[in-house]
Order: sequence, then C-alpha cells, then structure tokens
Amino acid sequence: MHVVTDAIDASPEYTVSRCDTPAPPNVSVHRADAEMPWHIPEDRHRALGLLDTAVRVISEVEPDIIDTGYLVPYGIVGYLASHMTGVPFALRHGGSDIAKFVSQNIWQTLFEKVFGAASVIITDHGHLDSIRSFTSRIAAIPPYVPDPFIFNSLGRSINSPPVLAIIGKANYYWRHKGWHRATEIMKALGDDYRYLVVSQGKGLSDFRAFMAESRLADAIEWEPFVPPWAMPALLNRIDALFVFENDLHFPEFSNLVLEALYSGIAIITDAVSFAECYGAEGVNIKDLPGNVLPVRTDNSGVAAEQIAGFFEDCVSRRPAIFPAATDYNRYITANEETLLMATKAGSQRAR
Repeated sequence: MHVVTDAIDASPEYTVSRCDTPAPPNVSVHRADAEMPWHIPEDRHRALGLLDTAVRVISEVEPDIIDTGYLVPYGIVGYLASHMTGVPFALRHGGSDIAKFVSQNIWQTLFEKVFGAASVIITDHGHLDSIRSFTSRIAAIPPYVPDPFIFNSLGRSINSPPVLAIIGKANYYWRHKGWHRATEIMKALGDDYRYLVVSQGKGLSDFRAFMAESRLADAIEWEPFVPPWAMPALLNRIDALFVFENDLHFPEFSNLVLEALYSGIAIITDAVSFAECYGAEGVNIKDLPGNVLPVRTDNSGVAAEQIAGFFEDCVSRRPAIFPAATDYNRYITANEETLLMATKAGSQRAR
C-alpha cells in the first residue's frame, strides 16, 4: 500500500505533531513536495503538489487501483491521476463534500466527470440517492467500523471523579458542534467532575477564551491531537464524551463516537435517534458496552442532573462486554470485495 498525502507543514493548526511511529513494512508514505516558488499570491497549489507526487508514485509502483478519501481535493486528484496513468480509481467522499459542493451544485460539470470516470463510488446509505444521478457504479459501505480487538471495555473502571471530554477540531464554527452548550453543562456540574479537551484548530483560542469565563480552569485539562494508534489509550482515560448535533448544518457519521462506544464510554448527546442513525449504515451500537445519554441542552441545570444521576447509577466497574466482531469483519470484507471488483471493472474498461 502506497499512501500519497500532503506535505508535513500543510495546515499546521490541525497537524498531529506526535506521529513518529514508523509505518508498517507493507505501507509506504509519500508526501507532496513542500517547496513551492512564489507564483500566484496566497496560493500554495497543494492539489497540484499532490497530483505530481501521485502520478510519480503510480508510475513507479504500478498499483492495481487508486483509492481516494474525500471528494475535495483528493478524489479530484485521484481522477486526474487515473486519467493520466490509466490506473482505475475508487472514489470515497465525506458528508461535508456532498453537503457543501454536490448538493449546492458547485463545480457540477467537474463532479459529473469525476463521478462518471470512477470505477466505483464508495458511499453510505444516506447518500445513495445523491450519487445515483451521476453513476450506477456505487457501493454502500459503512464509513467506518472500529476493530473490537483494539477498542473495547475490558478491564476498565470508572474514574473518580468521572472525566468528561470534548474531542475534535476547533474551527471558527465550534459553536455548531454545541461546545458552548457543553461548557454550560460543565459549569453546572462544577468541580465534582474532571474535564478533558483534546483539540486543535483556528478557533481553539476563541473556544479557550469562552471556557475561561466558566471559571472551571482548575478542572480542565487541555491536550493536542494524538495519532490514531494512541486513541485507545486516550479513550481509556475518560468516562463520557460530549457529542451534540442539533446545531450542525448537516448530520455527521462520527468515527470517534463508535470508538468511544466500543470502549465502554458514555456519549452525552442531544440526538434522540442516535442508534437509528448508525443502524441505518449497518452498524449496531445498541448492544455495545457504552451508553447513549440524551440530555436537555436548553437547560444546563437539568442536563447536569441527568449526568449526575447517570454516574450515580453506574456500577463501580464497567461491564466486560467484548463487542461481537461481526460488524467489523463485514466492513473489512465489503471494502476488499468492492476494491477487487473495481480493479477488474477498471481493467476491462481500459481495454
């Protein structure tokens, strides 16, 4: 597997700084060249740098298929690299790609070409109808299923006092994630709990200033992002995760939520139909050891009472429930079979 990605210094506000663990022996990482002569003001041409690196790597290693993540810009880069090299490509997208670009008819002519050229578009059930108007070469696969051998609740106990966490990017629109509501709930809970914020982004300083007004400074611990392989250890340190959705402009499928639930962590949320949303994508969260705790975000005092009551009812040790690997195995198999079919279909189309 050869991974083509951005230069190390791209978007430093969101970069994980502690990624010093070497890649597995069957994975090679290729980064776009960070050197860029001054050309067009305020434009670093990152997509062109990715395209140059991708075409070079593809020409050297002759892969069977190009698998892209996110429509903008990586899917478009994959399309161009496929067109230049003749290697078929699979197109994956994010929910924000569809909501911000496709649903708004932005770059419609470009996307028609990209969608039409893909050997397969890997989507989720919630976006099938949006993609069908472009092509019939579609596969609906859950965006993500955690590995239950890595994320699980075995041997975990509840912290004393309980630790509640906010984890995610702090963009300028952090209020869309309901973080201001979570802060008010923390304020109502007071120092009977500990709080952890794991975040980076251009809006972090603004969010920190907002949190400072809550007078919880001594109870809040701040940390930067951790690499993916450090997530199980991070989740083992917390007892509940704030995940509010009602202020979002469009719903999100959260990888973090699944990892937290697999790890036996409670999800404090304002979404009533939480389990149904994931169930629609073929991921069963109803039998996981973690709990979904809906709270009243319009009344921080009531929400604090709900959370306090939840932890009062918890047993001293989490249930040692190991999630069935059925969903995970199905997820891996679906990806393997889809990419294999796309490889064969792309080769036949090339002939």
